[in-house]
Amino acid sequence: MPHYLINGGKRLDGTVEISPAKNAVLPIMCASLMIRGKTLIKDCPRLGDVMVMCDILKGFGAKTTFTPQGLLINAENINTSEIDGALAGKIRASFFLVGALISRLKWADCPMPGGCKIGTRPIDIHLAGLKALGVEISVLDSRILFDAKNAKSSRVRLRYPSVGATENLIMAAVFLKGDTYIENCATEPEIKDLVEFLNIAGAKIYGGGTRFIRVCGVENLTENIEYKPIPDRIETGTFLLATYLLGGKVYLKGANAENIFYLIKNTPNNSCKIYARYVNIYEKGIYIVAKGEPISFGSIVCAPYPLFPTDLQPILGAVAAASKGITKITETVFDSRFLYLEELFKMGAKFSLKDNTATIVGAPLFGTTVEAKDLRGGAALVLAGLKASGKTKVLGAENVMRGYLDFDKKLTALGADITLID
Repeated sequence: MPHYLINGGKRLDGTVEISPAKNAVLPIMCASLMIRGKTLIKDCPRLGDVMVMCDILKGFGAKTTFTPQGLLINAENINTSEIDGALAGKIRASFFLVGALISRLKWADCPMPGGCKIGTRPIDIHLAGLKALGVEISVLDSRILFDAKNAKSSRVRLRYPSVGATENLIMAAVFLKGDTYIENCATEPEIKDLVEFLNIAGAKIYGGGTRFIRVCGVENLTENIEYKPIPDRIETGTFLLATYLLGGKVYLKGANAENIFYLIKNTPNNSCKIYARYVNIYEKGIYIVAKGEPISFGSIVCAPYPLFPTDLQPILGAVAAASKGITKITETVFDSRFLYLEELFKMGAKFSLKDNTATIVGAPLFGTTVEAKDLRGGAALVLAGLKASGKTKVLGAENVMRGYLDFDKKLTALGADITLID
């Protein structure tokens, strides 16, 4: 099994280039099925989840090829809307294919979605929204059938601003005659990015990144599209917090400070300084200078954008475990996202957990063997190992590689002592 070997106590110094966002790339890959031709996703990272999605797309008859420019998808010949159950069970984003498939072929056969075991992630918001568009839905054992032959534009209000449901409804409405109005939408930057991609392809979507989105139906999309997704704000936050924890001077090339502003605003500025940099009109970045003497973040609530992102909650937990003082983290998105704390406990972390709030008391961490049971929890354990005294072995590195491109190599280039063992 792949694992990381880490010798803790090293500062971070240098430049790290932020990759295009996994959570933007995957919906765009889904949306490529709506284009009867080629889509080039520029600089697409070869992440574990991306490779699984490539295999799923191939199952529909699409062709996927990595070129020096990025990922090339040819969806000219799509011959089925049945999603492979074994592959779909590996990634949650497989369920985002439903909106694209019913737009393209008017039906879809989808298994229950998979992904990290970080709590209950109900799909009823997706189903209610699609039903409001006139999609007929049948549940048979562990699969869901969608019939969109009689789908029509309508007004939909989401009971919760779900990212996936917002993206599914946008894609499902692109080819519907008339205007579809979606209320209480998620506002994450990745949704705005999906809307921009679809609009470049010829869709007419207004309000991406706001609570209210209008989709004006079109007959078809442009056949050959090139697009570069936004930089990964979760990778950005991970390297910001790593530098804050370990100390040093790091430039995050390509990072967008606007999309991670809540973290920057709440990072204690008497332990580090963070600067947004605009090198030129083509390059943004963030520069952080940290003492390596982290202090607590006080009280943080993880909630939908623009508040603190749930995907950074485990990373923050690892930092809090080694910071001076007490940090309280309240999780409002996923109900089982504190599983990583059991592994941090093996490294000397001190915490208490009540309902959806973790109270973490900073303490010295020491190296030992721990297991990455999910993507972000695994990254948190890596950061803890980089701070801990002695050697740390992080099992389950494949979970981390699902969402971080060359995580070990990027950290090593900054001065960390970390080795990936395949």
